[in-house]
Amino acid sequence: MTCHVRTALVVASGLVLTVAGSAGAQMIRRAEPATVRFVADPPAQMGTEIYVEPGDTVWSETLHPSHAVRLLDETPERNRPRHADGVPADSVLFGVHLSDSIAYCQPIAYEDAVRRVQCYRDLDDNGTFDGTYLSRQRGLDSHYLVAYVHALTAVSQVRYEPVEQPGTLSTTGEVVFDMHRGQPVFRRRIGEETLDSRSSCSPLPDTPATCDLFGVRMEMEPSGDGRYRIRLIRAIPQRGLVVQIENTGL
Repeated sequence: MTCHVRTALVVASGLVLTVAGSAGAQMIRRAEPATVRFVADPPAQMGTEIYVEPGDTVWSETLHPSHAVRLLDETPERNRPRHADGVPADSVLFGVHLSDSIAYCQPIAYEDAVRRVQCYRDLDDNGTFDGTYLSRQRGLDSHYLVAYVHALTAVSQVRYEPVEQPGTLSTTGEVVFDMHRGQPVFRRRIGEETLDSRSSCSPLPDTPATCDLFGVRMEMEPSGDGRYRIRLIRAIPQRGLVVQIENTGL
């Protein structure tokens, strides 16, 4: 399992479903990988100076799924090809990005034995959900990391309304310091899950001790005792984060 932090969506292939709408027939994949987008609040440690060694947290932040909706109707459970519970009205769902649209999923209770939820899609963009997927979560310890959606089928029309970054969907994020082949690298942690991808801090040409990482500018230099001294200088407002989870075969 590999979780990559990316800045672009990946076009997926798979089986297709023909849906008739006002714009004519549309080919919709029944299954495809998903990516999850977050918006990050400024790091809590902004302006502070810390000394880190592998495994230490460089900064913590609050992450919000970039898209969310509130259900206006209750949704039914489904039992094929596997069971997934229905969702009560007034529940808030988070968006997962597909190749050409967004599906909205119930937060995943990753502590439970079954980590499967329904994800809903407005197939004809008329303001109601009329399709439902099953999620594939890959055993990740996070409420919001969906690897794959599959088994698209029709559902009775379910009304919804968009909402903007509801606090009920926020989660904790961390950037963790590490070393790889003698060089400092950084890994992201979302909820209780540490992503496998390593990232380097890109140094500025005129000030090599200053570098940019995930939209945050910081000073970083070895302290001489096996640790690194780091000071966060500033962060881009409303920083975006896109997470894609590879190895998504069913």
